[in-house]
Amino acid sequence: MTKPGNIIAENLVKLGRKGVYPVNPKGETLDLGGASLPIHTGINAIDAPVDLAILAVPAGACLAAVEACIQKGVKAILLIPGGFTETVPNDTTEDQIADLAASNGIRLMGPNCLGVIFSGDTESPGMNTFFIPKEKFSLDLDTTGNLALRIVPQFDVAFSKSFCKPPQNAVRGR
Repeated sequence: MTKPGNIIAENLVKLGRKGVYPVNPKGETLDLGGASLPIHTGINAIDAPVDLAILAVPAGACLAAVEACIQKGVKAILLIPGGFTETVPNDTTEDQIADLAASNGIRLMGPNCLGVIFSGDTESPGMNTFFIPKEKFSLDLDTTGNLALRIVPQFDVAFSKSFCKPPQNAVRGR
């Protein structure tokens, strides 16, 4: 099965994004069907500024990853994984991450975030951080306004922007 982080990296490259820096402690190279990217062993191994970190790691690794983002000077973090207070009610990790982000001036979206989609325009390349390939999803909006994706391989659905009402305090920062 393809890893969510690899799918996200491939989506960003396909949309013309420059400065996509995959990170995995194992290093190596990420092959994206015609393009390949070096995999950095940590965010501090990237020899360039990082504006946005998209974290697609297990919940238990998020606090350390956010701390590394702070050291790197990252301005915004998109926190993909679930497994925080929605599954472990008394877990304080989510609050610790939010406090760290706020006290360091970092915008934070998530956790448990499906991602964002922007198809791009004449001035900006697109952004697609959904980790489900386009050919495998359809769009539903439920009564709470949350974006729900259903895996429906027989449909080819595309849309230019996706917005959802996040849970309370899911988008934090300036």
